[in-house]
Amino acid sequence: MSDAQDEREDRTSGSGGPRGTARSLGRAWRALDRALGGERLRTPFQQRVARHPVATGFDVAMAVGLLLSVFEAGLSALAPALAAGLIYGSTAAAERRRQGRLKRTGLWDGA
Repeated sequence: MSDAQDEREDRTSGSGGPRGTARSLGRAWRALDRALGGERLRTPFQQRVARHPVATGFDVAMAVGLLLSVFEAGLSALAPALAAGLIYGSTAAAERRRQGRLKRTGLWDGA
């Protein structure tokens, strides 16, 4: 068999390549999300955070930075504050994507 035939058989045998792997990882993630209650209605706080993920990350970074600046001098409080802001902002962006998916699938009307 030639290399082209091997590749063609791999594509048709269900391996899917990188796209198939990403698709199956996405399905596994959504199944885990459903099992953990990801299809329940969102609270008003979750809705507000999802509407403003950048502002949420900035607010958390400022709060952590101010809190740490009380105990530490100089720029040593900057790295943990930026890390906390990045984590919370990323979580808010993921929540925004989840709410968008719930709207697209018809499980939630967004109100």
